[in-house]
Amino acid sequence: MNILLIRHGEALARNLALADEERPLTLEGRKAVQRFAPILAFYLKQHSVRLITSPKLRARQTAKLLEEAGLPAPEVMRFVATGTLSSLKRLLRGTLDTTLVIVGHAPYLDEWIYALTEQCVTLSKGGVAQIELTEGDVLKGRVTFALSLADASRLLAAGGIRDWKTLFEKDLSRVLEGAFDAMMSRRDDFLAAPSASEGVHQLRVKIRQYRSVISLLKPLLKKKTYRSLQGKLRGFAQECAYLRELDVLLEQWRDASALFEAHHLTGEAFEAILRAERAQEAQRLFQFFETPKRAQQLEEIQRELRSSLSLKKAPCYSLDDLVCGTLKTWHQKIQEQVQRIDANDRAAIHALRIRSKKIRYVLEVFKREKTPRMDGMYAQEKAWQEHLGRITDANRNQEAVLEIAAHYPHAPIEEELAVFLEQQKAEAQGLYEAFFKEASLAQA
Repeated sequence: MNILLIRHGEALARNLALADEERPLTLEGRKAVQRFAPILAFYLKQHSVRLITSPKLRARQTAKLLEEAGLPAPEVMRFVATGTLSSLKRLLRGTLDTTLVIVGHAPYLDEWIYALTEQCVTLSKGGVAQIELTEGDVLKGRVTFALSLADASRLLAAGGIRDWKTLFEKDLSRVLEGAFDAMMSRRDDFLAAPSASEGVHQLRVKIRQYRSVISLLKPLLKKKTYRSLQGKLRGFAQECAYLRELDVLLEQWRDASALFEAHHLTGEAFEAILRAERAQEAQRLFQFFETPKRAQQLEEIQRELRSSLSLKKAPCYSLDDLVCGTLKTWHQKIQEQVQRIDANDRAAIHALRIRSKKIRYVLEVFKREKTPRMDGMYAQEKAWQEHLGRITDANRNQEAVLEIAAHYPHAPIEEELAVFLEQQKAEAQGLYEAFFKEASLAQA
């Protein structure tokens, strides 16, 4: 006996003017279900089907669209809205040789799946899971697939809904190829113009994006392999770090020209030192990446990653669900950390920035995940990451100029440094206070 549990399509957001039971599907929610419904009907055409729905409007509308596509008229049952497991079991025991299709709500559908299979599944809006129950009085079974609405439509249309691994592997392969090609393309751009500040910046970004993808795929990798891959890519990113730092410093130093003038200074002495350091470091990094060995090392990382992935470890049944579930967890952790951060803890601020960047990078790599469901998270993480980046830069600029100046003890730069350091210190404090206020309001 099979059960298909379907979460209703995307509905109007909660608001005080409308009771929860009366929230309808959005236009996009209706369209998505309408695209899926005839495919589901075709898949079930050889089955005896019974369609059950929650009495809430969004579920009834979803069930109605399924009926219009060819499924039987839906039966409204209140227990689907309340998530009563005992009522579900009574229904199952009284149903023989029939495929049950139940349209309901989170978190009850996820809880029913666990109760019947001891498998953890989180259904997205419009998502569908199929459970195959064993015969007998004990209502236990296994999940044969659990997919987002889009992925279920694609698999059903292909006639291969049981083979969820095929779609997972195909999607994953496409994403990994795209992320790797982008990284190698930015390497070529840097080698073509090492004097351009944007070149090393974009190369470093693409390396970090690739590392973020590996972080997302951590559940599919052995610990030793995961650490090895991250360590190798971290080394490449660190090779780019000093040149990028010099570019940031040069930009900040030039932006402080009016401040120097107010103190009857030009700022030219230390700027000349920065330009010389930049030219020297650009040449070093060019030589590092120019050798064929570096391209071979990056290609080996790609091959090692692809050969080491195991879908047996997958915590879900589609790449979409892995992305959404992981990003939600990361986002919640960041929100908790924001409340505990200390303005004087530079390492913690930098770490929080990197975590926010990681979410942004993953969303940018998995382009089809940037849907209305994820837009709010993307916007907040992007804003936080950029704000935290300015704080980190202002803090790090103070350390970096002193480290560089230490190599030029006889240069006439003391007054320039004193003015710049004071300005960066004040900027870091002001940025931190603004960020904490903004973050607190966002979570209020």
